[in-house]
Amino acid sequence: IINSDNEVLILRRSDKVSRAHGIDVPGGGVDAGESPETGAIREVFEEAGITIDTPQLVGSFYTKSSDGDDAVMLGYVVRLKGNTPPVTISWEHEGYEWKSMEEIVPAEMPFYYGKLFSSVQF
Repeated sequence: IINSDNEVLILRRSDKVSRAHGIDVPGGGVDAGESPETGAIREVFEEAGITIDTPQLVGSFYTKSSDGDDAVMLGYVVRLKGNTPPVTISWEHEGYEWKSMEEIVPAEMPFYYGKLFSSVQF
């Protein structure tokens, strides 16, 4: 999620999930019968309390999930217009920040976020 100031919504993971206290962006799995776009819209609302319109696919790649299964990651971007909406984080997160790409520390991110961020024009 990119706001009108070209900042990315960065979430801080809680100690109730894997990669505790690491940085994150809204996301997650696709539910049965759900399109990837609908899943992205739902996950953003569940994790950040923000209602978004159609997300734009910016990248995909193969990886292993946290339990070792094969997985395909799809990365979407949404550019917010106007005022930045309030963020309401879920139990999966303990905080959030809006950061420019220059402020995001690559070492704190899972490697696949770097791949996805590199395909977004800021």
